[in-house]
Order: sequence, then structure tokens, then C-alpha cells
Amino acid sequence: MLVVNGDTRTWGVTDVVERAIDDPTDARESKRVLRLNSKSSVFGLELVSYGDHHETSLHALESPDWTEDGRYPMSTK
Repeated sequence: MLVVNGDTRTWGVTDVVERAIDDPTDARESKRVLRLNSKSSVFGLELVSYGDHHETSLHALESPDWTEDGRYPMSTK
């Protein structure tokens, strides 16, 4: 379940992209992005893997609600 701004929704996953990051100057090891669709919104859920932790962020790609516009860091603990 994913909660955005205190609202639970049913999401459909329409795209999944996973890429290894082979640049030795980049601390990231891989990146996975999911495109999530609800009735009126499209979000991107991004998971970045580092050697010792992961970071997740949620990006509003299309939304009729301006308060959801932008990027939302998320805890992966």
C-alpha cells in the first residue's frame, strides 16, 4: 500500500525500468523506477541502491492537485 498526502489509492504499475550504474565515480549501484497510475494521477516511484543503503523518492508526474506536484523523499527503514 502506498499513502500519498494521507490518502490511500489503488495504483496500477504500467512501467518498470531497472538500470545498473557502472560509473566508478558514482556512489549509486543501481536505480529502479516504477510508473504508478491511479484514477487521475501518475507518479514515479524511484529506488536508488547504494552499497550500504537505499533511497526512495516519489515524483508526481501528472496530478490535478497542485499540492502533489514535485518530489517526495520516503523512508525505506
